[in-house]
Amino acid sequence: MTGKQKATTLLAALLVLGSVAAALGEEFELTYKFEEGQVFDVKSVTYTGRDMGGMAMNQTQELFFSQKVRSVTEGTADIEIKIKRVKMASSNPMTGDVSFDSDSDEESDDPQMALVKGMVGKTFSFKINGRGEILSVSGYDEIFKEIMKTVEEQTKDNPQAAMIMMLMEKTFSNATMKKTLSMGYVIFPEKAVGPDAEWKREVCVPLPMFGDVKGNPVHKIKSVEDETVSVEIDGKLKAPKGDPEIDPDDPMSAMRGMMKIKGGTVSGSAEFDKERGQIKKSVLDTKTTVEAMGNEFALEWRLSLEMLDHGAEEPAEDDAGEEEDGF
Repeated sequence: MTGKQKATTLLAALLVLGSVAAALGEEFELTYKFEEGQVFDVKSVTYTGRDMGGMAMNQTQELFFSQKVRSVTEGTADIEIKIKRVKMASSNPMTGDVSFDSDSDEESDDPQMALVKGMVGKTFSFKINGRGEILSVSGYDEIFKEIMKTVEEQTKDNPQAAMIMMLMEKTFSNATMKKTLSMGYVIFPEKAVGPDAEWKREVCVPLPMFGDVKGNPVHKIKSVEDETVSVEIDGKLKAPKGDPEIDPDDPMSAMRGMMKIKGGTVSGSAEFDKERGQIKKSVLDTKTTVEAMGNEFALEWRLSLEMLDHGAEEPAEDDAGEEEDGF
């Protein structure tokens, strides 16, 4: 091989290596994309579990709903959510195993069942920007107010209904739903990122009986395959500072005053379609320790979100009856 041929071969090899290195280190933007009129079918699953000295209690809520993009202004989407089906299941030593399904014809004086049925068909809205930040929630608290009269009438003979409804009222607030939605959408950096990027963002876990607990977990890109970006989430939850404010007119507030969250961990994952600009699925799992009257118990809260249909032009047929794996 002549000197000129060697030089040409070396130059070609360097160009190939340069192209590979560029591809491996290529930066890209992670941005949510919405178009007016898009409709998404979504399933979310929320799990709460408590282990109080060997006495386990847990509750799972499944929501099937559609999301319709009403408008998009400077990258911020105004989205209407319509609830299509609700399923709840709980287990504790006092009531045993209990489950509710809004599709069921079963009659019940349990306020949770009445509330589950009353939620179907109701709508509320939220706004989300291109980074994935939930900016506001509207109308979620009105769902609770609207069905309260019916629930109270159906549960008037249930002595436990008042306390259960008080807890539900705290859950059915715009502020709580804003925090919950924020847990399902990964917030991305403002600038382009590489395939091994890491960043932090604050999470706020809404625990109606115990208050909020916050953390600042690390988000790391695990892999990029075709258009799917996989993200891993891992970090610590901080114990709230100071004593909780006590509202004398709120029995749940007084209960929170007897409890202290001692911090914990947060972990999870997400799959994002960077071409479509949409979360495909995500899960966020939090584990905390709570101290109450000298005793400690474990508390787990987990939220999963899954897009069942990506941006159909018209609402899909109601397929909520088909069981799907959450997240």
